[in-house]
Amino acid sequence: MKETIHIIQADGKDRSLPRSDLMRKLDDMRNALVVNFTSAGDLKVGRGVLRNLPRLLEEKRASRQLERIEKMMEGLLDLDPFDQVETEIDADNAVLRTRFLEDFKTLTSAVVHANAGHHGRNAAQTAASWKRAGKILSVTYGGRDLFPAFQFDGGGQPLPLLKDVLSALPESLTSWQRAFWLVAQDFHLDGKRPIDCIKGGESQVVEAARHAGKLPVG
Repeated sequence: MKETIHIIQADGKDRSLPRSDLMRKLDDMRNALVVNFTSAGDLKVGRGVLRNLPRLLEEKRASRQLERIEKMMEGLLDLDPFDQVETEIDADNAVLRTRFLEDFKTLTSAVVHANAGHHGRNAAQTAASWKRAGKILSVTYGGRDLFPAFQFDGGGQPLPLLKDVLSALPESLTSWQRAFWLVAQDFHLDGKRPIDCIKGGESQVVEAARHAGKLPVG
């Protein structure tokens, strides 16, 4: 008696072929999968599995493709060319801020309060009120506001011209950029520093403030 082989085809149809005929047909089949079931019970279970195999393989293939795409995206994010640029800007920023704090004395709100001759318990009130009114500026360091000492006169009061200058500066400038601009030479002022012109009451500094360009860091 010839041994027969049960075949589950891609179109879902079942057929049985003698082993010799199957061997000849396998030569013409692409990606043929041959599974040997030793009992009728195994064949029943296997038929269900094999009929769903193309769909399961396609779902798995799609899942793996999605995983590959996500890994490629993660790699692209890790290789973001702007990361290095931003890191360099942050480093330059840190250097500029450190130099500023080394070169220019800053005051806490409590010292501003005391220098102004105020004796109230709320030591932060004076500086906060002046800052809110646009009369002075602060820079943030270590999680607290520091007030550059150069913006006050001998009596601890804000320099009179400073408010107009701060109001004229572009709103896009950060507080650190404003502080940097005040102590940098400006060609609109013939190379003078804005803070020196403010102290001297030179009103052209207000117009120079309107032309202040945005600094690369700050």
